[in-house]
Amino acid sequence: MSELSADHHAVAELLTQIEALAPGSARRAGAGATRTDTPEAAGTATGAGAGATGPPAAQTLPGLAERLSDLLLNHCADEEEYLFPAVHEQVPDGGALVLTSLADHLSIGQYVCDLQGLVPGDPAFAPLLTGLSDAVRTHLDEEERRLFPAVRTALDPALLATLGERLGEAREAREAGGGPAARAGGGGGDERDAQDGRTGPDTAPKPPGDPAPAAGTPPAGAPDRATPEG
Repeated sequence: MSELSADHHAVAELLTQIEALAPGSARRAGAGATRTDTPEAAGTATGAGAGATGPPAAQTLPGLAERLSDLLLNHCADEEEYLFPAVHEQVPDGGALVLTSLADHLSIGQYVCDLQGLVPGDPAFAPLLTGLSDAVRTHLDEEERRLFPAVRTALDPALLATLGERLGEAREAREAGGGPAARAGGGGGDERDAQDGRTGPDTAPKPPGDPAPAAGTPPAGAPDRATPEG
């Protein structure tokens, strides 16, 4: 649980940094703050002079967005593989808790896919970023308030320790292999695609375990947080 909770803190911190840099973000700093929507800050150094220098690539808006995407996709995949099966089997009302989180994963994965390849100046970038931010914050709050406390109460400490060891070993192997980020929600989710006629990616493995729905299929009865207002 400590690894997954640490992920939540890292995601929230990255979101705050991204929202401070994103042009048009509703959560950007006030008018008196230092401008961060310049080409250098946004990572689109058009028109920069030959001797101009900007922030390190990892601290630009595209760099931060890439880090957030990788963290989210790997975090969601790890929850689905190592945590959700135990929750479904041993936590009271665990099936409903898992379905809620899986629906969130589908929505988050779709936003991440939609943002890939966009630059901060793209008209779709700001609304998609706002939708991702809202979906992620809702998901973090849901898991921190309901899922994680239920897991700590219901699961045996020895089982939690075993799950943590398996998760840690998997993450070490992933880092050593330098592989790409996993896909959240069995392919990023297609529930928003169904609403606007697009076809989302379907290249990811299905989440293991009985509670997980088929790839790209929102769980029946799960709350729909996929489409932000406005």
